[in-house]
Formats: sequence, structure tokens, C-alpha cells
Amino acid sequence: MVTHSSLALSGTELSEVARAVTGEAARLQADLAALGDRWGSGEVGATIGRLDGAVLRLLLDRCADLAELHQADSGKVMARSAIHREAELDTVTVVERGALDV
Repeated sequence: MVTHSSLALSGTELSEVARAVTGEAARLQADLAALGDRWGSGEVGATIGRLDGAVLRLLLDRCADLAELHQADSGKVMARSAIHREAELDTVTVVERGALDV
């Protein structure tokens, strides 16, 4: 069953995933930067190094995009949770009023 609490938990978990993706990408970037010039100083090494840098930039950009998407989805789910909570409260109010009318 979907409740405002389960939606809020899902929103929180999406936000945590966004933070985890961002953190893992930063750790990967730091780990690779610590390796220094891995490809040597020759023409082939320089070409491989440029290609490696381009691929790494694409990977890190994609990680940033994914983190942003997860964070945006988290906000949407949290908004749905608030709407669902309000609907639950309205339902309780209607039921309580109906019980008083009997």
C-alpha cells in the first residue's frame, strides 16, 4: 500500500542515491588524479591520455546528470508525499465528521 510515509521514505532514498553517486564520482576522480601521468610522455601515450581524459569527463558528466535527476525525482516524490498526506488528513476529517452526524 502506498502511504505518505512510504513516499517520503522513497524520496529520502532517492536523495541519498544522488549523494552517493556524487561522492563515488568525486572519489573516482581523486583516485585517478592520484595516479599521475599513466600513459607516458610519447605521442601514443599523449593520445591515449587525451582519450582517457575525454572518456573520464563524459563519465563524470553523466554521473552529475544522474545525481541531478535523482535529486529532482526526490523532490517530486516528496511533493507527492505531502499531497498524499493532505489527502489522508482530509479523509480522516470527513470520516470523523460523518461519525458525528450519526
